[in-house]
Amino acid sequence: MKIKNKKSLILYFIIIGLLSTSIAQANPVPVYPSGYVSSPGPTFSEFISSAYQNLPEFLIGIIFVIIFEIIFGYLLFFRNKRKGLFAILIANVISFPLFYLWSTWVSLNMEGLGIILFTYIIGEISVIIIEAILIKLILKNEIKFMASFIASLILNILSLIGGSIFLTFFA
Repeated sequence: MKIKNKKSLILYFIIIGLLSTSIAQANPVPVYPSGYVSSPGPTFSEFISSAYQNLPEFLIGIIFVIIFEIIFGYLLFFRNKRKGLFAILIANVISFPLFYLWSTWVSLNMEGLGIILFTYIIGEISVIIIEAILIKLILKNEIKFMASFIASLILNILSLIGGSIFLTFFA
């Protein structure tokens, strides 16, 4: 048997499928009273409020990270270059608040340890790339991008380790 009008047959099955199957039965996704398919998460004002409530931790964190990365940046990479230390300072002043806002958003919107860790890893990788780009832009021809990337990677790993030790003993 040869079907001559395939488009009509496809349309017929789509219509029959829609009429005979409830969409809720076919795709059991909870719908909240607000009309969202999933939980809508916090409002912008709730997000800002949460970020503001953690301001003391933010200030301690940014001061620690800047001091820590400038010390290790001096010892490992930019011993004779003040401009390199300035680049580390600017890169951290820009990247740390971005990571702080990202981690605040993640803590308000994500559930499950695996998802939260994954999003923090994505955030940290983004910070390393942003800092590498900023260091390269500030130092221009004095450093290659790969060198700035390696410096950013090593400084962020050391900062993560140092921050973990600091929080273990002092928090």
